[in-house]
Parts: sequence; C-alpha cells; structure tokens
Amino acid sequence: MPNKHMPFLAVYGRGNFGATLYGANIYVEDVQDVFQDASLAPHFSGRFVVETNYDQQQLQQLDLHAELASGVDQSHDLSLRLKKHFVDHVSRSSSERRKILSEYGDRAHPRITLQCLGQNARFGSDRQVKTS
Repeated sequence: MPNKHMPFLAVYGRGNFGATLYGANIYVEDVQDVFQDASLAPHFSGRFVVETNYDQQQLQQLDLHAELASGVDQSHDLSLRLKKHFVDHVSRSSSERRKILSEYGDRAHPRITLQCLGQNARFGSDRQVKTS
C-alpha cells in the first residue's frame, strides 16, 4: 500500500543563468566578476547571457553574449579583451575550470558575441537575462 504522506523535496539552485562546459560549472557570479572589472565595465551594460551549445561535431562550445553600453561600438579588440579577462578569471577561480582550460585549450574559451544596446531580442524584457 503506497504511503500517502511521502516526503517532498524542493531543490533550489542557481537557476538557468549558468552554463556547464566539459563538466565544469560556469556560474553567473563568475561572469559578473569579469564585467565588473574596471577596464571593461564602462563598455558594457551589464546584461549578458552565457550558455553551452554544440558545434557540428557535437563538441561543447561556451557562448557569451554581452550587451554593449550606450555609445559603445562593437570591436574585435573589445571582444578579445573580454575573452582574455573571462579566461583569466575562470582559471584563477576554480581548479576544475583551470584543468578544463589546460586540457581543451582554445575549445574551452568562450565564443564572444557583442550586441548593441537595445538592438537584440536576446536581451528583451520577456527573457530571463542576468545583469551584473
């Protein structure tokens, strides 16, 4: 006979704002720290999306979409600076992530997409977007 008073378990966590790359968790707090760096903060609105996707060979790829601040233009240099800060911060903040970076090299680096302020539905008000 089934027990009518079964216990219930509610699990709360970090929600859907983080990503996993080759088994290593990338938490939203890690990404926020990157955007709060004094050399990058003036260039970004603070809104971003980080997600794990797969390429045609089904290899994992970390995508980081970042919204630019008002009046800031997309540039390859800014994208490279954001990537470098991200990789440096992630490698310092966790031995697990440091190992992933050393094993997978450039494949573990994020693919950066810079979005102009207010120009992309990815950052629309109907979506959950983390802001720093």
